[in-house]
Amino acid sequence: MKPDLNTIPEFYRGYIQSVLDDDYLDLLSNVYADAITILNDIPEEKANFAYAEGKWTINDILQHIIDSERIFTYRMVAISRGEKQAISGYNHNDYVSCAKAKNRSFESLLKEYKNLHQSTNDLIASFSNEMLQMTGNANGSSIKVIDLIYINGGHQKHHFKILKERYL
Repeated sequence: MKPDLNTIPEFYRGYIQSVLDDDYLDLLSNVYADAITILNDIPEEKANFAYAEGKWTINDILQHIIDSERIFTYRMVAISRGEKQAISGYNHNDYVSCAKAKNRSFESLLKEYKNLHQSTNDLIASFSNEMLQMTGNANGSSIKVIDLIYINGGHQKHHFKILKERYL
């Protein structure tokens, strides 16, 4: 069961295309395994490094991934439970600014990411085929639960690729 790219908002298509070969149950585990390989090599003293002025730090990126996964999973829960109201979007730059990840240790963010990964996988495994196909409105677009699973994985893969290419 894969998302239909023709029904996905344009903004999310690149994320989904980068992970479309994965089965939805394996998707986050595959992304997570690659992420942990990258994250385990980052020393604490590099956590507040940004590759250019005005760019996010490594801590900011990891906090953004965590926040976004929580938002994607909220959308999954809401839609799978039959939510009829539109779920609003969010401004990722405002969230990063307000999170103040520079005040956290990299180790604490990494621990949170690991715990969140397990929780998200448990949620995804709980969805029936019917729930995976349920549609709701999130961020002004019609979207299915299965789409959000792939968006979440692709979003993480996108940011870990940037982290690897520009920060390490």
